[in-house]
Amino acid sequence: MRLTAKLFALALGFTVACGGGNDGLYLVSGTVTTTDAQGHKVPLPGVTVGLKEQFADPSATVQPLAVNTNSITDAQGHYGVKTLPGNFALDAALQGYTFTPARAFVTVVGRDVGNLDFEAAPSATSTP
Repeated sequence: MRLTAKLFALALGFTVACGGGNDGLYLVSGTVTTTDAQGHKVPLPGVTVGLKEQFADPSATVQPLAVNTNSITDAQGHYGVKTLPGNFALDAALQGYTFTPARAFVTVVGRDVGNLDFEAAPSATSTP
């Protein structure tokens, strides 16, 4: 966005970078799939995908953010979480499933980030 202002008869111009739409947030999105009995990838609805702040020190604890940072996958397995710029970790969760990757990492800088996909597999169950 280009803004021009006049100050004491001088034209001053500057550029303002706006990101992620009117709210200044960016979309982190992807798809969660699983494999059906015939070996085909199919979408997995009902998966909670959570976005958490990742600090510069990888050994630091991942902290929840103050904004709404969870999304539930829809019937097509799609999720989307809006956030401010930064470094984040994504986790997928649904009872009875494990996910690959177990945790995804993303850096959001100046644009939306897509194609952060997870593959779900039924958890192994033990029998007595």
